[in-house]
Amino acid sequence: MELPRGEGLPGGGAVVVELDRQGRLALNGKPVRDLPALEEGLRALGLAGRPVRLEADAQVAHGRVVAVMEAVRRAGGERIQVAVRR
Repeated sequence: MELPRGEGLPGGGAVVVELDRQGRLALNGKPVRDLPALEEGLRALGLAGRPVRLEADAQVAHGRVVAVMEAVRRAGGERIQVAVRR
């Protein structure tokens, strides 16, 4: 996965959502088939007060990233961190 470079602190304790170059999703390292399944998995984790760290490949279309962010919001996520590579 190629992430944009930038400064930031690692998201300790965060729920991690990955979005690779081909648009495939993973939740805490486990593949997820689609956005509804991502929402279901996030709800099952109970996001109250927990940050969600979105690690999206730099080549993924902006619209796909926004769709994932909206799925996180619908699942109860209130804090989204965007991961960057140092």
